[in-house]
Amino acid sequence: MKYIFILNVFTLGNNLKFLYKKIVNICENKNIDFIIECNSDDISTEDIVKKYKRKKVILAPVGGDGMINRVLNSMDFSNNILFPIPYGTGNDLCRSLDKQFNDGLHLLDLVKINKKYFINSACFGIDSYIANSSIIRNKYIPKSLRYKLSAFKALFTYKYSSYKVFINGEIISGIKSTIAICNGMFYGGGFKIAPTSKLDDSKVDIYIFDKMSKLKSLLLMLGINSGKHENNNHVRKIVCNKLRIECSSTIQANIDGELLEDSSFDIIVINKELQLFYDSKLINLILN
Repeated sequence: MKYIFILNVFTLGNNLKFLYKKIVNICENKNIDFIIECNSDDISTEDIVKKYKRKKVILAPVGGDGMINRVLNSMDFSNNILFPIPYGTGNDLCRSLDKQFNDGLHLLDLVKINKKYFINSACFGIDSYIANSSIIRNKYIPKSLRYKLSAFKALFTYKYSSYKVFINGEIISGIKSTIAICNGMFYGGGFKIAPTSKLDDSKVDIYIFDKMSKLKSLLLMLGINSGKHENNNHVRKIVCNKLRIECSSTIQANIDGELLEDSSFDIIVINKELQLFYDSKLINLILN
């Protein structure tokens, strides 16, 4: 099957030519049938993906979670196979894949949110504000510092919102710090928010953080890797396969690195809809 490598020039920058040549050499040495496509100001990632609808190909975006999400929302689920290669700021989807799957072809759940899809996670509230900040995409700031700097900015500029969450026959309402919807294990650039979540179990893990001071909220989120949030009195975890979130005004969500704005969100898990190919050895050859 032909591999379609899609290079994100906006992420790769000066590494574009080097990575292009490296992929060519690897594929030629391994007798891989391939094409390399590059997005640009004139040709979007979505435009590239649409060229391959109704074609049995492996789409291999080389970029961050946001680029992978754009490919996901443009691909043909019946024919296209997704092969994400992590070269972004967060790379949380591939962290989850690496923990849960061996190399090969897998069927993963998709999560539909209004008219969009995501694989790994979506968030609302202060964490969405952090994830959507321009700091996260600032190439002049080291990747390891972007989330922390964006969180520091949120201390002074974030404004809380009130939500209604319709879930498992219950309505949860009020001002919340964060609502996280997790199909994968990681978000925020490596924070292990959902340690037991699986990408193919037809469910998502929901974490609802009560309103706390911004400092307490951020300290709790920055300490998520310890797993203490699972037993925190200000955090409620619910497992489900669908929910609805409403707000009195338009709010921002972040879905796998992409911005989504609306005042209501219908979220449903679609069981094993996505064909995903994972090849850790090929990824390591390309990136190392």
